[in-house]
Amino acid sequence: MKTVTFQTTSRSIYYKQSARTEGSLGQVIMMGNAYGVMPYQEPLAEALSGSGFDIYWFPFNGQAGSVSGEFSIRSGAQDLAEVIEFVQDHRDDSEKLPHILAHCASGLITMEYLKNIPKSLVNKVIIYGLLAQPGRLRSRAEKKLEQLGVRSGLHEWDWNYSAEEAATKQPSLSFLLCHADDVLNRRRASRNELEQIQAQMPNSTIKVFHKGYDRSLDAIPAYASFYTSWLMER
Repeated sequence: MKTVTFQTTSRSIYYKQSARTEGSLGQVIMMGNAYGVMPYQEPLAEALSGSGFDIYWFPFNGQAGSVSGEFSIRSGAQDLAEVIEFVQDHRDDSEKLPHILAHCASGLITMEYLKNIPKSLVNKVIIYGLLAQPGRLRSRAEKKLEQLGVRSGLHEWDWNYSAEEAATKQPSLSFLLCHADDVLNRRRASRNELEQIQAQMPNSTIKVFHKGYDRSLDAIPAYASFYTSWLMER
């Protein structure tokens, strides 16, 4: 299906409609990482729309495609709230709450958003490549943010953000902590760190693949198939 671009006062929002003739299975709001909209997002959206979902994705403030602002965990949570409102206004079926598919730093943004809302406006949550301790990658990340022209508003609070602590304050939603046993994802979180985070969220599941799709787009079909199956579980 063709990708449609909506232009709001804050950012571009990209949309790929479900290819399912019997109607959409639901909406998925997909987020990239701290660096912006990533190369894997459109092919992943294509795969998931082929499975029957409507997919939305967007840049955070401070990233290419946004109008203004700076990127941080708190500002990202506000951006997510805006996009969820946009999706609610855009969707046909008001009974269905959107799912979240977050990657890397946007997993922390999702957790920050969810711990601060009075009631759940989200169905299920998938976090791929969750950052257990952002500060561990600070030196490398700051250089890349500058290279990519991201207007960074990350401060000590952001770099010291604890996924495990945030996990204790999450609503009782279903979470899938999806990871890969490759060098990039092992830097983000060890299996032990994932299990410690999972222990704080009773409705969470861990799934580890051999390789991720950050740099291997050929891995996307396997992930898309698993994501679809998990999202369709009751």
